[in-house]
Amino acid sequence: MVNLVIAGFSKCGTTTLYDMLKMHKDIGIGTSKEPAFFSKIKGFNTTKDFTNWSVGGSYDKGVEWYESIYRGVVNKKYIMDASTIYSFDSQAPSLIHQYNPNTKIIFIVREPYKRIESHYFQEVKTGMNLPDFNEFIISEHPRLNFYKNVTKYKTPIVNYINVFGSQNVYVTSLNALKDMPQNVLQDIFNFLNINETDFNHFLNNGPSNVRRAPRFMFLKSTLVSIERSKLAKKSPRFIQELGSKVMRNIDKFLLKEISNKPNTSNDIRDSINNQFKDDLDYLKNNHQILF
Repeated sequence: MVNLVIAGFSKCGTTTLYDMLKMHKDIGIGTSKEPAFFSKIKGFNTTKDFTNWSVGGSYDKGVEWYESIYRGVVNKKYIMDASTIYSFDSQAPSLIHQYNPNTKIIFIVREPYKRIESHYFQEVKTGMNLPDFNEFIISEHPRLNFYKNVTKYKTPIVNYINVFGSQNVYVTSLNALKDMPQNVLQDIFNFLNINETDFNHFLNNGPSNVRRAPRFMFLKSTLVSIERSKLAKKSPRFIQELGSKVMRNIDKFLLKEISNKPNTSNDIRDSINNQFKDDLDYLKNNHQILF
């Protein structure tokens, strides 16, 4: 039974943290990092609504489907799910609690502007047709509102604390994970009440996600639509896993690495960060996190 959830936030280092934690002998993982089971919301691919998550939840597949993902995990103190949609769906805390009230929750946060920038490039990589980043920001593109909603850290964290108790919710930042990885891991292991003395093998991972963009936008967009279609979602799990492997191999050819960051003014960056003053004050005052 899953009892450890990295609930968010998207584009804040959840994959890097997941890749570190899964190396611990007491933590087991399933065949999917983000099964998104504890969410009933529909995704953008279904609704074409720019205010929606890219891919919807999978609660309708049932608990047997969910637990089949972790069928091979044995003799582990924790079984981990890292679905970031759980920070966006307000029903997720209660759904997780109904499944297992003893679940431990982890959040990792990031400077708002950087999170939004990273989310933009992630969706460009998956074939979403968006304008140049500066134009995207200045024009207040409809998708920007979604990015802002995902960046509202306070409400989801408080909701989880209200459901699970503060003793079962741990919050850290991407800056801390980059600058003091051993300290963050030690804090998390203390939070989980598991032991570790040798941190070297946890600290050899580089960034888990590298910024890339499609060479052929239409082709990438078409392939993603097929992968996220209703037919694909209803296919047997082994077919879905095979399809994902094929897509990863195609991406090796289809995606090109991009290193240039957008030339965005400090005024725009500050303007975005200032929109999240309440969230940043909350992180500072309650979790000692500063950006």
